[in-house]
Amino acid sequence: MSLKDFPIAEILINAFCHATEDLEKVRKAMLNFIPELYRSRIVISEDVLEGYYGNRILNLKIHISDVEIVKNIIDFICRNIHEADKKLISRSFLSRLDSSGNLYLRFDKGAAYNGLLRLHDGSDVVRVVIKFKVAKKLIKDFCVDIGLIMGV
Repeated sequence: MSLKDFPIAEILINAFCHATEDLEKVRKAMLNFIPELYRSRIVISEDVLEGYYGNRILNLKIHISDVEIVKNIIDFICRNIHEADKKLISRSFLSRLDSSGNLYLRFDKGAAYNGLLRLHDGSDVVRVVIKFKVAKKLIKDFCVDIGLIMGV
């Protein structure tokens, strides 16, 4: 498949950094979803938010639409996600896919800091949104073909 025919338009990666967390560790957790070759080219934007008790929270965001980088990130994630998580994504696929064809994956932030891509449904996560540019009915088959999920 050529890069121009690659069915993913962009990837969004975000995480919250609370006042009690080390900003550089959260940044590292986010960058661990990106192959080393591209990390120096990635820009992490920050929005300052205020928590319920007035505490400062940073919303860190990475937006990638360069198709070469997107494809390499997808390949990287597919190679590094655990098979049990691939099965879980497959079983919960429809609940992770919105009406616009965006696939939402939430990963354990602490594990990501250590280079492990493990799904996590808690609140302390790195969220990865994969935005597809193909018909919604084709997305699951594509995810099976590239090894993001297990065929069922």
